[in-house]
Amino acid sequence: MKPFLLSLCLWAGIAGHSIAQQTTVVNRWISPVTKDFMSLPESIYTDQQLISWGYTQKTFQFEAYSEEPSGDNVTAVYRWIMPNCRESILIAEHELTDAQLQSWGYRGKLFQFYAYKTRPNDGQRYKAVFRWINAKPQGDPCRDFTLTTVSGEYSDAQLRSWGYSDKRLQFYVPAF
Repeated sequence: MKPFLLSLCLWAGIAGHSIAQQTTVVNRWISPVTKDFMSLPESIYTDQQLISWGYTQKTFQFEAYSEEPSGDNVTAVYRWIMPNCRESILIAEHELTDAQLQSWGYRGKLFQFYAYKTRPNDGQRYKAVFRWINAKPQGDPCRDFTLTTVSGEYSDAQLRSWGYSDKRLQFYVPAF
């Protein structure tokens, strides 16, 4: 009976914290197009590809789910190619509709990873991920570029001093 109870307790402990989800590392790179930060998951592009395309200064940002976690608080995050600019931005499916993005000229929607729309209340730790609008000059084809940052990566004051504005919460990722 004792081995059965021990097994049951171990199973309950695992179930209470959910079995480990597959994750992907998301890194920040400097884009050869915008000369600004780009957030790119390792599960989509290899370092060799990015370097051959001119990306530099790889820096770890966060981990995100490569497989959909259970629950109704989950959102898929996509990369959209910007109009008039050969670069892309990260947008979670709950932020804007496909129709809105397409009406503004965005194209090439490509799945990147999963995250949570709001901070889960499950006892685990999570990091907030934000989107900031850049301050490129009028006429720059990448003017509407948005930067994805994770909480604690840069201070709001630092980002504002670099010309970023309009901070918006995008989603939450696990804090491992």
